[in-house]
Amino acid sequence: MTRAKRPSDFFLYDLESDPGRGGPVDVVAFTGGTTVDVDLLVEAMREHLELSPPPRRLLLLGPEPAKEAIEAAAENPALNDALPAFTRWTETPQVHPLLFGIDGGLQSPRGDLEGASEPDFTAKLLRHGLRRIFDQREGMLRAGLGSHYVNPSGKHTQGFIRTGNVLLHSAEVAFVAMGVLKWWPSELRRIFVDTASISSVAYALIAMRALFEQNLEPPTIDSFSSYDGVHDFEFLPDHALCLISATTSGGLEEELIENDYLQAERIVTLFYCGPKPRRSARILCDLTRRPDQPGEPPPLSFKRAEECDMCRRGSSTIRISGDQFLPANPKVRDVVLNAGDAPPWLGRFLEAVVGSRVLRCHGGNPGSGRAREVYVHLQEAVSEVGGRFEKALRRRLRTMVPASLSKIVYVDHPSSRALAEAVAEHFQSESGRQLDVDSILSANAVLSREVSLEGVTGSVMVIAGAMSSGRTVLGISQFLRNVSEVESIVYLIGVARLPSGEDLDRVDSSLTYGRYAKTHPLVIAATAFLPGEHGVEPSPWESERTLLADVLSLLEDEPWDDDEEVVLAVEQIEARRREIAAAAADGGGGLIDRLFLPRARDGEIGFEDGNRLALRDGFVFWRSLPKAAFKAGTQADVYVTMLAVLHRLRSAEPDGSALVQHEHNRTVLSPANFARFNDGVIQAALLRAARPGELDYSHEAILSAQMQGLVRRAIEHMGEDEGEAAVEFLLAFAGEQFKLTPDDTNGLLAFLEEADLPPLMRALCLLARSLKPPALAVAIGS
Repeated sequence: MTRAKRPSDFFLYDLESDPGRGGPVDVVAFTGGTTVDVDLLVEAMREHLELSPPPRRLLLLGPEPAKEAIEAAAENPALNDALPAFTRWTETPQVHPLLFGIDGGLQSPRGDLEGASEPDFTAKLLRHGLRRIFDQREGMLRAGLGSHYVNPSGKHTQGFIRTGNVLLHSAEVAFVAMGVLKWWPSELRRIFVDTASISSVAYALIAMRALFEQNLEPPTIDSFSSYDGVHDFEFLPDHALCLISATTSGGLEEELIENDYLQAERIVTLFYCGPKPRRSARILCDLTRRPDQPGEPPPLSFKRAEECDMCRRGSSTIRISGDQFLPANPKVRDVVLNAGDAPPWLGRFLEAVVGSRVLRCHGGNPGSGRAREVYVHLQEAVSEVGGRFEKALRRRLRTMVPASLSKIVYVDHPSSRALAEAVAEHFQSESGRQLDVDSILSANAVLSREVSLEGVTGSVMVIAGAMSSGRTVLGISQFLRNVSEVESIVYLIGVARLPSGEDLDRVDSSLTYGRYAKTHPLVIAATAFLPGEHGVEPSPWESERTLLADVLSLLEDEPWDDDEEVVLAVEQIEARRREIAAAAADGGGGLIDRLFLPRARDGEIGFEDGNRLALRDGFVFWRSLPKAAFKAGTQADVYVTMLAVLHRLRSAEPDGSALVQHEHNRTVLSPANFARFNDGVIQAALLRAARPGELDYSHEAILSAQMQGLVRRAIEHMGEDEGEAAVEFLLAFAGEQFKLTPDDTNGLLAFLEEADLPPLMRALCLLARSLKPPALAVAIGS
């Protein structure tokens, strides 16, 4: 289950305080109202900061009429007492009030934010917030492979900005409105919008202006339906303001100006991505990558139909039309994975970790109470002489352990402690000098000042067994630089597993920057880019555990004729649930080779190791590894491999993006993948690593029929290699990890009713039936 959504009183985002150097960030907490619910603010900050690098300071931003409430909240003990727990206990960031005025300009009421009223600071604060909203709410629609958009102007393009996708939460809409305040004309009587989907911005703008102007006469709001309605609408330009949701060329604005419908100074575009706009254009947020705006998307190219290269290549069109800018006639497209889909870093990473048992799934940080989908365990791997990970580690230690090493500070985790001890052993063997016990320190002891680093000479190494956000290591780094006199710091990470290269670059620049570039080296033994873990979605194994609990409840209500079979099913389900819980418990160590349910043999499902799903030779994503790796590799290694491939396809550059999911355009994993990757362990990994939308065939009859046929064949041949993942397919069906059309769902249920299944699979069928609409239910197991 996902965590319940909280009221959206606040919008929080990171504001870089040292752009280009990746320095500490300011965190902005914005509210558009005049009151501040401190309890909701604390929870919003906790959620935002728990897995983020420690900020330099917190900026509480609101309208000038809310000055007293903003200042009171900044000084509220409930907020300030909570901050150390989710930022840092020492040098806790301070909360600074910040106010915006009737023209959107900023001021620091206490005068403790230098430069807060400067236009450059206002522009930066606004741009970072708008970018955060746009990116988080996926305002850019990507057509995916084999298709492209025809926008309302008739131009062909690979992407389309749909601002309506962005305007989901009141605080974020109010933030957009704050940016438009500066363009509010005198005696405003009417607001025109190109689509009703941005009317919320107009209403928020009026409400915000009313905070400053008590007797405001609210202007009217009307949509002229973009290009479809621009020539049939009477604009009445006097005392008007026009909001255009987004553009890639400025064409709609030109249409309004050239036809004398509105003057240029009365037109505001919310989001823009295209060629350099004219200087006088009023654009709230230019998304485009330019020399003065590095790291942003390049301009979207657009062509007339007769000039469209995509059409000539056979790409089909998705026409954007109507007042809501909805794509007409979208198609579900399927993707077949191939060797070229592997991310460039995958081969090097696999060489370091496959067979080392470093990768675990559904493991928890000691004391955290939270299970991670992918968990790093280094305790044995760092000391396994000749092992894959130990070799990768030694190569780096030879060149980066400083001869002047005097102290080691390790993140409080068993893997980090093991890595620190391995470094100490290497240092002794290379230098002949031994570090005493007092020289290997836990980060908690240092940060709480149980031990002091004052007067330390030589170098300090900061060591983390794994890094998923960089927050902890950055916190240690800031402490060492700001509190102690340490000058030389070397960072060693066993496995860095961040969501993207950009995230890694940011952490790298923050850690290594000093008096000179790369003052403090950062060395990583193995690097992977995998989905971020924010503690909201349960891991696939926690979902399995919940699902199996539902099966137990159904077994109590629907007993079978054969009591022994019921007892066996219950025993196997309870044992599996205990196994999953134990893996995530303190000291549990995660799942390594028991990630997936075993294969069926001779009509029975046995959980002995001989029945576990194992990899055969020929796995295309492991082709760079020696043959021995196929026997040594674990189920966790296979799962992380498939997760990495899918993550790359979800987050690739626009031209290479393959897995695109939004409400009007879907790209799914083709059922052919389960035929191409016919090892049961790969099929199981793909079923669990995919997001449900990527296996939703309910909108495409042909793909649904293919998937139903594939699942039926796996169950029919469950005793052979062809059907070794049959139990996993049934679990995925019962848990709605993949979806079929109603006809195919009913057909598969009818097939399962007649099949001779082992008790555990028969129990899963009860759940499969219970989750379907009543009209589709059939009496399985009766």
